[in-house]
Amino acid sequence: MAKQRALIYCRVSKDQRKGRSVSEQERECREICDENGWNVVEVIIDNDRSASSFAKKGRPGWLRVRSLLADRAAD
Repeated sequence: MAKQRALIYCRVSKDQRKGRSVSEQERECREICDENGWNVVEVIIDNDRSASSFAKKGRPGWLRVRSLLADRAAD
């Protein structure tokens, strides 16, 4: 059986609340992928991008995630 193909998506907004950096998020996600035997096919980062409905900046990384999933480039 082939390894599952995983995407890692990390995002941090300008919000000053205590949160994890994108590097911390990526490290934690890679650990989960390693534990489950998943192959990381791509790491996508939207740094300094809000996910709020009031956000003024787009999230190109999220669009990339959606595109890769639609194309079945990851599981």
